[in-house]
Amino acid sequence: MPRQMKYYHVSSFGNGNLDKSLNNPDALDNIRTSSKFAGYRLALTEGNMTPNLKPGVRFNITIGWRNTGIAPLYENWKAVYELRSAAGLVIWSGNSVIDPASVLPNNKVYSADDHFILPTSVPKGNYSLYLIVRDPQGYRQPLPLAISGRNSVGSYLMRSNILIGPSDSSGKK
Repeated sequence: MPRQMKYYHVSSFGNGNLDKSLNNPDALDNIRTSSKFAGYRLALTEGNMTPNLKPGVRFNITIGWRNTGIAPLYENWKAVYELRSAAGLVIWSGNSVIDPASVLPNNKVYSADDHFILPTSVPKGNYSLYLIVRDPQGYRQPLPLAISGRNSVGSYLMRSNILIGPSDSSGKK
């Protein structure tokens, strides 16, 4: 079964026909191993962002994505960055250029280089940047990634203590 999971890039399987096999320890090991192989395993490998943010000024976020599973992600999802206040309020959000379904199962790192301009309406203060992978239809819960740190709303803390300074009064960007 594990060999077939890898060969056919299986995303999931059911246990409806396995009732007699569940008494066999070897079969149980195969089921456990196959379950670990099934589907996608999206993980973040590295990241970087502009260290100092100012309203009205461009900033960059670069994240490396890898799928260590055996199948691609077949549904559409959107990777979204959220800048949150200490109270957890989202004060800004932006969509990444990455299409999580394009991160194929292999050893390749897919880099997403995102460029944003922070709105001038964002007040100066201390914020945290989160990443959340959302269903664009809003029907399903956020997509879990194969990394630790998922919080109760399904997002991942990318960076804390981001200081937003006053906007540049000179008009330069």
